[in-house]
Amino acid sequence: MKGIFERIGKLIPGFGGYATKEKARESDYQIRLYVKRKLEEYIFNIERSKSNMPDNELLEVDRAQNDLRLFCSKISNQKYGYRSFFKDTGKKKRAEDDILVLIIENDEELISIVDHIDYTDFEAVIIADLTYKLNTTLTTRQDIIG
Repeated sequence: MKGIFERIGKLIPGFGGYATKEKARESDYQIRLYVKRKLEEYIFNIERSKSNMPDNELLEVDRAQNDLRLFCSKISNQKYGYRSFFKDTGKKKRAEDDILVLIIENDEELISIVDHIDYTDFEAVIIADLTYKLNTTLTTRQDIIG
């Protein structure tokens, strides 16, 4: 698991890990900002490419791009991302460890998705697929945190 922290730490300035509640809060925020920045870069590239698109393709890409913008707002405005990391349960330590492992895996998935974006492919179906993967991963995160 140490390799995960090192990898994330290299990608995200200020990433502090998950060792304490406060670090978990800050790390969660840094990861969400990283994902948002990568997506905003892709959205910017999509916008620049629109001038060369035929009208019918432009409408489809515009719809897909708007869904991606909506996801950016959703991920940056998540309030649940740190509050429930450390729940009070009868088996508190075990529950914390299990939740933390699942959150780390989910963070890795989010980072992996945005790190594999092809910044030159602006087909509506590709953008929609990206948005679907991101939303699915975020939903899984919500399920983990409860």
